Amino acid sequence: MYHTHLNDEVQLPAGLYGPLIVLEPGTPFDPSHDCVVMLSRGGPGPIDGPMLLNGSTAPPTLHWQIGQRYRLRLINIVAFDGGTFSLQGTEGQLQWRAIAKDGADLPPEQAVMQESRLLILPGEIYDFEYQPIVAGLLHLEVSNGILKTKVTQQIQVQ
Repeated sequence: MYHTHLNDEVQLPAGLYGPLIVLEPGTPFDPSHDCVVMLSRGGPGPIDGPMLLNGSTAPPTLHWQIGQRYRLRLINIVAFDGGTFSLQGTEGQLQWRAIAKDGADLPPEQAVMQESRLLILPGEIYDFEYQPIVAGLLHLEVSNGILKTKVTQQIQVQ
């Protein structure tokens, strides 16, 4: 990711940040299966204002297909607080497979299925893989327990 290091308290909430996706030579980027989700905060100060996903309090619904694999690149650019990311289905908490941390692929013994719930601190990046097996509405929720705030990315699986 890139972000400001000058006047952070004004420039971060104003949107001076973004993802950097580095791929192996010849590897195409597929935005329909590679979902970048940046957690940030809007407002006049670093802890004021709402939590945002990709710059929005209500990001547009993602549309996924049963049986397809999706990569979730979860990035926390909030200056001073973490966010707990979780993927929820109609039956509750789902499982995803960890595949990378801070842009580096995990070794096979760490790239395992696990509960889809993780606190991501400022500046951290985690990549997970998820493959839906039933149709329905999923929710990628990000919450901050200290400030009692939450933002949700809806995912429609068909």
